[in-house]
Amino acid sequence: MASDLRQDTAVQKIKEAPGWYTAELSDAWSWQTPAGGALMTVAMRAMTAEIGDPSYRPVSATTLFCSPVPSGAMEFRVEVLRRGNAAVQVRAALSSTRVPGPGLEVSATFARERPGVDMLGASPPDVPPPEGCPVFDEQGPHRMGPFPFLQNVEVRLAQGYPFWAREFLSRNPGVTRREQEPARFARWY
Repeated sequence: MASDLRQDTAVQKIKEAPGWYTAELSDAWSWQTPAGGALMTVAMRAMTAEIGDPSYRPVSATTLFCSPVPSGAMEFRVEVLRRGNAAVQVRAALSSTRVPGPGLEVSATFARERPGVDMLGASPPDVPPPEGCPVFDEQGPHRMGPFPFLQNVEVRLAQGYPFWAREFLSRNPGVTRREQEPARFARWY
């Protein structure tokens, strides 16, 4: 059964400690430990709460993963570095409450909507739509073990082939294995 990322990454402000937040991340978003994207999402939610103004939306973020963070209780120290009329720069330090170590550091910029160019030169890859792609079982016997994270998403193979799974190739005759194919691999989640 899939988990709810919005609910699982909710943060709570510690009223007695300005700029401090807590969260409880379930194991549902783990590979061996929680996925970096899930951890970054929790940190971004704490940053959003600290900014306290929904007109600021994230436009860029960088994360330095310092040490593994297990699922469970975690805390964040959030600091607004600069607040302007158009943008806010924020950083957050996330750490586990059970395991010592710095966890991860996130730096992000949030900005208000403004007129002008949004993005140039970006186009999606030329692949079939999700419904035209075969289901890609990443939990098959070729993997090291079950990953709870994959129970939250459906994966479809949009480009490339699972070179390790002969049974996949026999069930999906349209997916060919040719040596001259470019080394490309695309999936829909």
